[in-house]
Amino acid sequence: MFGYYTDKELSQIGFGSLGKNVMISRAVEFVNVSRVFIGNNCRIDTFAIIAPSGETVFKIGDYVQICAYTILNGLASITLEDFSGISSHCTILSSVDNFDGTFLTNATVDKEYLGTFSAPIVIGKHAVVATGST
Repeated sequence: MFGYYTDKELSQIGFGSLGKNVMISRAVEFVNVSRVFIGNNCRIDTFAIIAPSGETVFKIGDYVQICAYTILNGLASITLEDFSGISSHCTILSSVDNFDGTFLTNATVDKEYLGTFSAPIVIGKHAVVATGST
């Protein structure tokens, strides 16, 4: 059993901002945590990965739940507005590689050889992303 961080532990992680009444599983993976802004009354469940890349900022509004085995990643912003939710096994990517054969791909290749496309993503108020969505 992984459990959830205590309020004191959460305050020491280094989020860009952290609201009140937040529950985050100890089995959540964060990358660039200072670029993650979390509102009030949120819950992030086991094995989620929240990984803004570069200078990107991810904003999680109030009353948002991110369910287990979900990935948020990319070079552009991702915003989850108030009362939205991400069901389990979802992948939200604000960047994708170009796979048409004219560019190289993956994070080990110099940026000049990549054809990465990035765009901000906003999940609106009261919206829910269904289980298994990409």
